Amino acid sequence: MDETQKFKIRKNYTNLLNNLQVEDFCDNLFSKHVIEFDDIQRVRAEVTDKDKAKRLIDILLTTKGSFNPFMEELKLSRSDLYEIVEKTDVEKELKEEKQNISVYLKFAIKRRFMFSFGMTVTESDAMFAIGHEYWRDGRGELPKDISYCLFEAISKAFKEGYVKRISTVQNGQTIWMYTNIELNPFKDTLSERGIEYEEIDFEESTDTGEPIQLKDLDTSKLKLMLAPYFQRKGIDEKYLAVFDEEKIDGEVFASRTTWGENVFQQKLDGLFAEMPFGDRWKFKNIVTTIIDEHYITSLKSSRNRNITIPRCFNTAAEMKFYKNGSVLEIPQFSESSDLTKPIHIFGQNSDQVDISLPKSIAMESAKFAGACLTNRRNGTIHFGVSQIVGSHEGKVVGLPIAVPDFMQIFYDEIKRCFHKDQLDIVLQCLRPPELIRVTKTPKKETRPLYVVEIDVVPKYETTHFDTFYVKDSSSEGDSVGAIYTFLKSELTVLQKDQLRKYMEEKICIAQKRKTEEFSIGQRKRPKSHTDGCL
Repeated sequence: MDETQKFKIRKNYTNLLNNLQVEDFCDNLFSKHVIEFDDIQRVRAEVTDKDKAKRLIDILLTTKGSFNPFMEELKLSRSDLYEIVEKTDVEKELKEEKQNISVYLKFAIKRRFMFSFGMTVTESDAMFAIGHEYWRDGRGELPKDISYCLFEAISKAFKEGYVKRISTVQNGQTIWMYTNIELNPFKDTLSERGIEYEEIDFEESTDTGEPIQLKDLDTSKLKLMLAPYFQRKGIDEKYLAVFDEEKIDGEVFASRTTWGENVFQQKLDGLFAEMPFGDRWKFKNIVTTIIDEHYITSLKSSRNRNITIPRCFNTAAEMKFYKNGSVLEIPQFSESSDLTKPIHIFGQNSDQVDISLPKSIAMESAKFAGACLTNRRNGTIHFGVSQIVGSHEGKVVGLPIAVPDFMQIFYDEIKRCFHKDQLDIVLQCLRPPELIRVTKTPKKETRPLYVVEIDVVPKYETTHFDTFYVKDSSSEGDSVGAIYTFLKSELTVLQKDQLRKYMEEKICIAQKRKTEEFSIGQRKRPKSHTDGCL
């Protein structure tokens, strides 16, 4: 369907779901080669007429050339609904959609690209970078065919320079590209840029057996510690010279804890007067992050120096490291826990390398996401962490990830694992992989190692009452796919004799998720002056 046809269906979505019986639709659309046999199976697996209608319409919305055959069937069975859909005006919705995409494109372009005279970026690379931002922001799959407004958005984003859209022919194919822009290097990881540095690890012991203290760092080691933070945040490293000029060492740096907020801001403004305001704001957050992490590490050191605190759920892994051999401390799973409290599992640590490793990680992540979606439960799957036998904790070992290619291969494999009518929903729930650098790796290991973590957030407003199928080796010979679930924190496939029961229970599961989210929202809602009044 084109965008006009999709909006006509969406504008009448609820009316169609409540008034259609689609069993005959499926047979007729299948005979016209509009839908596949596995589509019919997924429709008929649903229990209620409303769920069956929803599944069919969602399939048609992502099927090319399906609108006219659907309207023909609708005209024969429900001419009243046909007239309503056919006469629906969607000009306003189309205009708003185009404006929303243009606004987002401008925002994403500014975040991912920079003006650079003489440089070029291919349109396919630009689309992938923007699509990744769209995915990371929890918006799902980037809408198709947005290249019509990409050039306009790039031109508006870079008013200080002249950007052109040009084409060239390579191997008989036309390649479109944009001139005078390039990917912002500060938005890429250090490994993508080939930057190597030595980390200062506060969990490492000195010769006396005591943990390294922030206050004990001299100026050169303090600068060494700050350099990767500056690189990640795009702050010019020339400002590190201030630490030499003003003789700021670890002891002075650590004294930040004794300053009030206003005093700290004054000192920051005075020392870094020439630093742009935005960079000063970022540097302030860097200082706070380092102080907080050092405090947490100091507490851990008094108990067990080999414990690693995991990344917070559904947050970026910026400036986060895991120490090789440390124990990742995660909450123990309970079947009775709230759905919004994440379940943690450790993915299989494959010895595969190169292109097969990201495929393996993506396949395992798809199964895990399927189980989270089935149960409407938040969760994180960790790769590069070996589960300790008899424990819910894991040991950090890391995996050799080829960062530049990993995201593309992972994304392509995830797309293969889910039906196209559910892919956008899946990508709104399945967060992009977070790559966390492993420090203190064995000297014989020449490649950088990472722990890969993928979060799943199956919000009610996104998943509603849908059933999610994963197409993998477990469903070989069955193009519909498998429904994954959890059994005592282990991944398992829902068997056919359990399918009917799940279809009847999924509404209750979804309602439970909705109730929990509402309860959290109420707790977070700031109280007004009238709250609690009689």
